[in-house]
Amino acid sequence: SAEGAEAAYRVIEMEYRVGRTDVAEEAVYALADSQTTHSYWVAKAFITLGDIYRDKGDDFQARATYRSVVDGYSPADDGIVEEAKLKIAKMN
Repeated sequence: SAEGAEAAYRVIEMEYRVGRTDVAEEAVYALADSQTTHSYWVAKAFITLGDIYRDKGDDFQARATYRSVVDGYSPADDGIVEEAKLKIAKMN
């Protein structure tokens, strides 16, 4: 459900914010593997995954993760693509 996908993302966001990045990273993969049709929350989770990579110093993987959202997410007008583009721009 939309609520379940959002709840999964909120857990990811919380784990990331408290520094439990390994738990957050695993939760991103679990959400992606869940086959949910609520791509907004999956895309938000992948942006957080990019943040995790960036924080770990893996700029290549962070940029690739953000780029995958830019290239693969639609619709392009709900703020997700713009958020990912902004993260890429900040890395340059």
